[in-house]
Amino acid sequence: MDTNEMEDEKLSENPEEEIKVPITLWKPTEVFPLIDLGEQYFIVKFNKEENLETILQKGSWFVFGHFLSVQRWEPNFVPAMDKQVLTAIWIHLPNLPTEFYDKKILKKVGNTIGKLLKVDAFTSAALMGRYVRLCIELPLDKPVKSNVWIGNHKQQILYEGKNLLCRNCGCLGHVAR
Repeated sequence: MDTNEMEDEKLSENPEEEIKVPITLWKPTEVFPLIDLGEQYFIVKFNKEENLETILQKGSWFVFGHFLSVQRWEPNFVPAMDKQVLTAIWIHLPNLPTEFYDKKILKKVGNTIGKLLKVDAFTSAALMGRYVRLCIELPLDKPVKSNVWIGNHKQQILYEGKNLLCRNCGCLGHVAR
């Protein structure tokens, strides 16, 4: 599993707090070891398949506002040699017409942009009027979209986070060099 972060920052100031969060989120039916591999990667070992399936299938997981990427173990995995190919990023759809504030429509729009991971709670409760906020998984090696068509409506897409989007190539994960 990797914490899939764009910047070198800690999830929390207290490392012990970071370890407690997955237990609270996942609600496993057994005690499990959490082994730090370095490079912000950890191994979690379960004896019960039900716990593994819950974590793999019932995500997306967010810890302190950061997306936590979870995957099955791959043989010969070396954290320092791993190349991150996907990232999770929050996007805004500013001034979206209110008729599009519908879960099915937002899911379709999110999956058109990338892989929809989460709809912001305020958005899903229709409490936010100025913009829709979605968390999307996107590849790091492809230019991002600046807009998306929703029916006959051309919708602008804004990406959260400073220094995440290269202005030269339009890809995430680096800035213009």
